Amino acid sequence: MQSTSKKISIPNDEEFLEKPLQKVQIDQLIKDKKLLQEVIDKVPNLISVRDTEGKFVLVNEAIAKMYGFTTKELIGKGNNDIPRHIWKMESCIEIDTLVKQSKQERIILEETITDKDGKKLWLQTTKQPLFDKSNNEIYELGVSTNITQHRDAKEKLIQSEKRFKDFAETAANIFWELDKDLNYSYISGAIFNLIGDCSIYPLGKSFESLFSNSKKCDFDFDAYKKILLKRKNIKNFTFNVKYENKEIDIFRVNAKSIFNEKNEFEGYRGVIRSITEEKSLLERIAYDAKHDSLTGLVNRNEFEKQLKRVLNAVKDKNEDSILCYLDLDHFKVVNDAAGHAAGDNLLIRLCQILESKIRASDIVARLGGDEFGIILEGCPLTNAVSVCENIIREINQYVFEWDKQKFKVGVSIGVAIINENSTNEAMIMSQADMACYRAKELGRNQMHIAHTNDTAIIERSSEFTYVSEINDALNNDRLFLMRQPIVSISNLDDEIPHYEVLSRILDAKGNIISPNEFIRVAERYGMITDVDRFVISKAFRFHRQEYAESDVVISINLSGNTVSDPYILEFIESELEATQLKPESVCFEITETAAISSIKKAINIITKLKAIGVKFALDDFGSGLSSFGYLKDLPVDYLKIDGAFVKNIVENDKDRAIVRSINEVAKAMGMQTIAEFVENNNILDILKDIGVDYAQGYGVGKPERVT
Repeated sequence: MQSTSKKISIPNDEEFLEKPLQKVQIDQLIKDKKLLQEVIDKVPNLISVRDTEGKFVLVNEAIAKMYGFTTKELIGKGNNDIPRHIWKMESCIEIDTLVKQSKQERIILEETITDKDGKKLWLQTTKQPLFDKSNNEIYELGVSTNITQHRDAKEKLIQSEKRFKDFAETAANIFWELDKDLNYSYISGAIFNLIGDCSIYPLGKSFESLFSNSKKCDFDFDAYKKILLKRKNIKNFTFNVKYENKEIDIFRVNAKSIFNEKNEFEGYRGVIRSITEEKSLLERIAYDAKHDSLTGLVNRNEFEKQLKRVLNAVKDKNEDSILCYLDLDHFKVVNDAAGHAAGDNLLIRLCQILESKIRASDIVARLGGDEFGIILEGCPLTNAVSVCENIIREINQYVFEWDKQKFKVGVSIGVAIINENSTNEAMIMSQADMACYRAKELGRNQMHIAHTNDTAIIERSSEFTYVSEINDALNNDRLFLMRQPIVSISNLDDEIPHYEVLSRILDAKGNIISPNEFIRVAERYGMITDVDRFVISKAFRFHRQEYAESDVVISINLSGNTVSDPYILEFIESELEATQLKPESVCFEITETAAISSIKKAINIITKLKAIGVKFALDDFGSGLSSFGYLKDLPVDYLKIDGAFVKNIVENDKDRAIVRSINEVAKAMGMQTIAEFVENNNILDILKDIGVDYAQGYGVGKPERVT
């Protein structure tokens, strides 16, 4: 509604000067106007005054900047004077009209505008008309506060609350809140699955009225109520829910008691969570930790725990029990011929045989690939023997068929008695294991009982001691090297051109264990490759440090197992590169028996390493049955004549003839010869007469420690 009152405008500075006012009054008015402008310019709010035609008569810097003008440029302009693309007003004009019509203050909580940069802003605006004495509108005051940041935060909060509500409504968990009277003020999720009645509106209900009539919940209401009344946090309170299909879900309740700043109780916030799968998973993990995944039998770790328990029970009850250690015979044939799937299937069927031959209270376990253990608790030895004989007979008669193939396996069993004299479970396992090994040595597919006076068991026990010593030596760097010179027979005064490294072990007490004692054990128990790798690595580094720029050759022994190792070639090449050792300065010694037993692998490794300059020697030549027949196939550089022929060469004409023939054959094939066990000058003279190239033994140089 347009006012008909006389238009009144605020004069500018020039107009003030034209008025017939005293100069003091004019100066004061100008001063007051500048002060007013300075004051409103300092205010961050958008402040403007418009006349009845909608033109600006007063603005501060904040609103002028929003429009893209200075304060002076904006004065006198109306909506039609401002390009629409600079300030796209979405509600201002309509609000202005409402203010004029109603002639009263209007507050717009959320007025949206788009500024000159195209950015959407939220304003909280107050528009107020100003009237003259005749109640005629002469100006309109507008004050706007930029609440964009606040509005964005509010929007984010709304979205966050909505997000939480969506999550709560769709989550498997049930979120809930109780007020101070312990009535539900909020509850989410599948609550009706628990209470079983969709017609019940849960809010405002107490937990008792909500759950007490449910036929599905197995809930201890009294215990739960006591917890609530104590106003304490709820931790892991569980209850069950039974469904029509007879399945049971287990739920866990956790909640926090809420207090205000005055420490007044305001209620609870908590969650009800199904732990059925979690509990099932934990039970499965606990089961898997104790059982073999393939057969379902107890595993080695659990078996040893049960053995410890039985040992303690034996000492308390003074009643013997029996430990049986079983190792399948010829099982590898099934894996190699029919594959691991067939082998796994056979193991499962054999486990069924084992379980069928023992009592329900007995314990059977899978201890390794094809190794099993049985604890016959409270069982006399005579009964245990009968059980073992039945197992051997049943397995021996069983025919396994797979993919039109038929297989038969056997089993060797070692038996150890668990009585009050048994030291510990490790010793009992060791006795049974060694007895099983003895059963295999005696022909397999039989049983052997461990006795304290069994010499074979005692010998095997000492071997296990060496197994421990070897492991300890490798892990704690107690395997050290010695060197023994290999001298030129034709010129004994020359510097040593060649030496062999020999390994020794220093036990925990400082005693030296010779190769004769530990090498055989290392080979038997599959540890020799680790020993050889350790020696190679250590020998390479020593030789690099001592003889880096010389032509001295170092000889290192390789066992038959190491020659068959598919990764040994890669390891040697890697060590050569790491130490920057000249390949020409390295010579590997392979025993004749090892080379012949793995002739193809020996030829392969010799050929590939010789291609880069590494030398080879055939050790202990003459000890095999077909030495000369294989010699032509092995491209070695040196032939080491077995010391058994050399040490008696002075007295024994036959030994002398053999050494002579070996030397002649070697020379014909372009090889140099090295005689072992050269103990004195008499032997040395004969070797020189025969034409042997090098000598090694106490007569020319004793071993000395180097690392």
